[in-house]
Amino acid sequence: MARISSLATPLKSLVLFLVILAVPFDSSAQDRIEYGENWDEEGRFVAAWRDSFWVNDNGNDVEKRSEFQDGLGLPFWQGNRLVWEYDEDGNLIRTETYRLDRETKSIYELIEVQTTTFLEEGRIKDVIDMKRDENGEMQNHTRTRSVEDDQGRSVFRIIEFWQDGKWTAGFEIDHNRLLLSELTELQYSAGATTLTFSLWSINAQDFEPQYRRTDTTTESNGLIETHVFERWNGSGWEIFHQLRWITVESEDAGNFVEERTRQQLLNNVWQDLSRVRTVSNSSPGNDIFLTWSWNDSLWVPQTWTTNLLSGPEQKTSTSYNWDGITLSPRSRFESFFDAQGRETFRASSLFRNDRWNTIFSLETTYPQGVDVETTPVATDIDLQVYPNPTADRVRMDYAFPDRPPERVRIVDTSGRIVRDAGGLSDGSPRGSLEVDFSGLASGVYFILIDDGERLETRAVTKL
Repeated sequence: MARISSLATPLKSLVLFLVILAVPFDSSAQDRIEYGENWDEEGRFVAAWRDSFWVNDNGNDVEKRSEFQDGLGLPFWQGNRLVWEYDEDGNLIRTETYRLDRETKSIYELIEVQTTTFLEEGRIKDVIDMKRDENGEMQNHTRTRSVEDDQGRSVFRIIEFWQDGKWTAGFEIDHNRLLLSELTELQYSAGATTLTFSLWSINAQDFEPQYRRTDTTTESNGLIETHVFERWNGSGWEIFHQLRWITVESEDAGNFVEERTRQQLLNNVWQDLSRVRTVSNSSPGNDIFLTWSWNDSLWVPQTWTTNLLSGPEQKTSTSYNWDGITLSPRSRFESFFDAQGRETFRASSLFRNDRWNTIFSLETTYPQGVDVETTPVATDIDLQVYPNPTADRVRMDYAFPDRPPERVRIVDTSGRIVRDAGGLSDGSPRGSLEVDFSGLASGVYFILIDDGERLETRAVTKL
């Protein structure tokens, strides 16, 4: 089935400095740092998070540590920790998830383990969730086991519950120890794929089916996906609902694909639900998505989404409310990439009160090849910018290690300098500066501050 996806990106001039985007954090030992923020629809800061990654010699992530900050502006606190393990061929074979102990807040405790066992023909994936027992000790709780064939297709899945020192076909869902077992099986044949998902209950001595969903995908003059929902009536399965997705390609210019969703009513009559059309333009990546919903007797236009790809550095996706004639801005997603194709910044915005309001942003930095065993730790540059978002002015608190900043500039998302505050006159490496954004159009801007050797960048949203 076609799925609407939103992507976005930056311009060449912006990429020159986005490569060195940074956040106030000790990055001497990390290989990558991601910093994200959330705002509400009114432009109020909600939360921020910071993820630090370490990679191995093959470029694979081996550890991630997360930190969070709420809208009160309190210092960051530590979150989860992830550890990854790979085999000799570079395949991911184990993922461990840790969280800080709730009492001490200083010791990481293991809460989930994901393992992959590679077989001659296929592989087995296990996800084990941990839970405290009556003694307060972390123990196994549930296990989700998936079996895949040699083509990576899932052929079987079951959820099991840890009970009396062994795995039982089910899991506890309430205090009455009602156990449910989830079984998923897939079958593949020429031109068709069938998935059967069933839910069984174990209560006392009974073990019987409750519910089943069968998904079938066939290709014949287009793609057809059918979902059949059945319930167990005590002696057999009875159908109570069906959904069908039909994907067809245009017969004329051949430049669009349309997906239609239909449902079968109780009287066995099929009724249209929605349509999604993807129109591919001449330039790769520059696509348009149109959606309609069915209203009794006619198709009602819903949304119009454009994906614009301006070279390898910038992607922008904008969604509009659409009545068939008029387009009203709805949401926007932007991404920026460096010269190596690595994402350095992304932002999501909603259109409210005649302006774009940023509700999410994420910056990623890539410290350059620091050997933590032989290289002394460099002193960090501390740069705080607030309030952010702002309606007119922001305050910038800076602390450079050995020399004062030489120049402060504001640039827009195209890399154009819109304000140049020049140098700082007091000659001190520490201080504060008020930066004026009044008179600038609403949107995302970047403050650039440098001391002649290093350049620091902060994204600021102008309301």
